[in-house]
Parts: sequence; C-alpha cells; structure tokens
Amino acid sequence: MFDGQSCGSEALKKTGHVVDNYFASEIEEAAIKVALRNHPNITPIGDINNLTIDEIKKYPKIHLILAGSPCQGFSRNGKGLNFDDPRSGLFFKFIEVMNWIKKFNNPDVKFLLENVVMKKEWEAVIDEYTGVKAMLINSELVSAQKRPRLYWTNIEGVKLPEDKQIKLMDILENNVPNTYDVPESILASDPVEFIDNKGNSLWKRDRFIEIQGNKALVRQATKQGYLIAEDGDSINLSVPNSKTRRGRVGKGKSNTLDTQCNQAVFIGGRVRYFTPTELERLQTLSDGYTVGVSESARKKAIGNGWTVDVIAHILSHIPHE
Repeated sequence: MFDGQSCGSEALKKTGHVVDNYFASEIEEAAIKVALRNHPNITPIGDINNLTIDEIKKYPKIHLILAGSPCQGFSRNGKGLNFDDPRSGLFFKFIEVMNWIKKFNNPDVKFLLENVVMKKEWEAVIDEYTGVKAMLINSELVSAQKRPRLYWTNIEGVKLPEDKQIKLMDILENNVPNTYDVPESILASDPVEFIDNKGNSLWKRDRFIEIQGNKALVRQATKQGYLIAEDGDSINLSVPNSKTRRGRVGKGKSNTLDTQCNQAVFIGGRVRYFTPTELERLQTLSDGYTVGVSESARKKAIGNGWTVDVIAHILSHIPHE
C-alpha cells in the first residue's frame, strides 16, 4: 500500500525472500514507472481507496502487508492536522484493508507500517489500532542520512540494526560537474537579523552561507547565528531567509531528504547539491534505480521513499519458507 517506487520489493530482494505475488497500490505515475522498470513482476492495483472486500477474497494468500501511509499531516513540515489531514487519514484505509485480509484471507498476516516521528498522542492512536508499539529507527545506522522514522510491525524479534558508521564521504561521487554548485543567489540570500522578545538584536548575518577556506558558516536561528560546516558535512538549503530554522548542518551525514531533496554538501571548498546517484545511495538504493524519469521526479520518488536497508533489516526477521 502506498508503494511509491517499490522500495518494499527492493528490500525483499535484498533479504532473499521469494515473492510469488506482489500487489502494489500507488497513484504517482513517475513512481510507478520506476517501480515497474526495476520490478516488472509486480502487479499494480491503482488507488487503494478503490480496493474492495470482493477483490481481497479473490487474492491468493497474503503473507505480508507493507505500508508507508502519507505523512504530511504528522510532519513538522506539514500543517500539523494529524488525522484530520486527508492524506494522513489514509492510515485508516490501511487499517481497513488489513482487517479485511485478516478476516477473509489470512488471520496471521504480517505487517509493517512506517511513518514520521510525531506527537506522542498521535503515535498512541496508531499503537492502539495496530496493536503494537512503535519502534524508532534512524536511517543513520545503515546509511549516510539522518532519517528518524517510526515502524509498527508484528514481525517478531526485530531490534535496532547495527551502526555501519557510514559517512557522506563514503557515498559521494567524484568529479561532479559545476552545474550542481549551489548558485550565488542562494548563498548570498537577503540579510537576516534575529531579534529576541525584548527587542534586542542577537545577531545579523548578511549571507546565508559564507565560505571561508575549508569551512562554511551557515546562518541559522541560534544565539550564535550560524553553524560551521566542514568537509563532508551536509547543509539544509530550505528557506534560507528563515528566522526559525536550526540544525541546518549535518555533521558527516545528510539531514532527512524530502520530496524536494533540497540538501547540499560542503566538499572541497564548494557547496553543491547531491547528484541523483548520491540521493539514491542515501536511501540505500542501487545506483541508477530511479533513472527513466525527470530529475525532479527522481528526487520526489527518492524523498517519498524508504531507506531500503532499514526495511530489509526488519524483513530479514521473517523466516524463509
């Protein structure tokens, strides 16, 4: 459900599980194209809202349900509408379909649901409906990306994966063309002054990013007014003139990718965007996984996707038949 570019298929391939049937519900055309190019044997079933009980009854035995229901209502970057957001409300469609499968297909079906870190009261609602407690896993354990996510599963014995100690420097491409350099218009965004609630000016910085040899000063909303990025650190480029953004620099890791993938790396005295291949590697996809669609569509699919090695780690706890 909400299969995207089918990171679920990719994870199952990594675990060596043999899959007879993989039914994929997705509505994003570019993501479907990527999924089918990599996994031509999946069966697209369209919008999950159109799935009926009668269709469930006709399916072969379903052993596993994978779902990453849309998270915009839960995300800090969204509107914070939680279950009132129609997209996040699709969680209840997941519950409905899972209950159909348990009643009419396989009462012992395994499931894995992923979503963003959210308010505890919202997390508790999902705990109650799924019957399991959420597990927090940060993708930084298996990749060069900081990506904390909640996972609900009835797969037994799942623990945190071991830390592979992967850094950005380990996944960067060589000889990246200058076309990926962040333009001066962004580096020199409008001056911003931060004033406290007493009217005192705490800091004022004329540039968003100021390169000083082997380091870059990145404006952010703290008393100091900036963070220092060094070789191999990432920089979040979203809303450069913000007076509230903090934590813009990822030390040796990328910050969480979103659908814009508006992240950069400071390397060799330059601030540049990640290449599509590097973005794939941050999600532990194989190089070239998302080729065949536009670069913006690739970024959206990657940002919407899962960190494959986290999913593979969880699914590895399912016994091989």
